[in-house]
Amino acid sequence: MERDGSLRALALARLNLGVQLADLRRAEDAQRHLEGALALSREIGWRNCEMMAVRELGAAYRRVGELDRSRRSIEQAVAMAEMAGDPLDAALSRVRLGELCTTCGLLEEARTHLKAAHDAI
Repeated sequence: MERDGSLRALALARLNLGVQLADLRRAEDAQRHLEGALALSREIGWRNCEMMAVRELGAAYRRVGELDRSRRSIEQAVAMAEMAGDPLDAALSRVRLGELCTTCGLLEEARTHLKAAHDAI
């Protein structure tokens, strides 16, 4: 039990560090930490952290122009959140999907995702 607690703390730290590094445009470092958070959260079965890591990896991929990979990751995060019955995480993932669609010039689709996120919360 103590080991799982330590791994949860490490997964959360790597997730948060990855998000901050992505905001600083340090894409490779961000991806490394987010992938580490994803692996740890899967190892201990922490679905909420896994969903967040998948979503934030999608955002990090978008920032470096890996748009197909970004879409797959964010859509997976939306599906995971919906399957878990977590409307807040689903909404946050839809916001990321809306950002991606805006980047790709898919403004009508972006509007659809952003409206769905708004309506969910």
